[in-house]
Amino acid sequence: LAYIEWFSPFPLAPNRHHGLYKVSHSLLGGTKLASIVPLLKIVRSAHLLPNFGAAVPREWSSDTV
Repeated sequence: LAYIEWFSPFPLAPNRHHGLYKVSHSLLGGTKLASIVPLLKIVRSAHLLPNFGAAVPREWSSDTV
């Protein structure tokens, strides 16, 4: 079993500045949508990058995030 958090579908075109697609959490009544699904139902994974704003917090490292 796997815990899955759901996100919005990809827009039709990537962002014109960086070429990436912007998604957001799917919400129901302000709560993130999530599911527990069998591993056999997973077709592929997706790597998501956070929107940091101007800079990544300096205290973040591969050990703390």
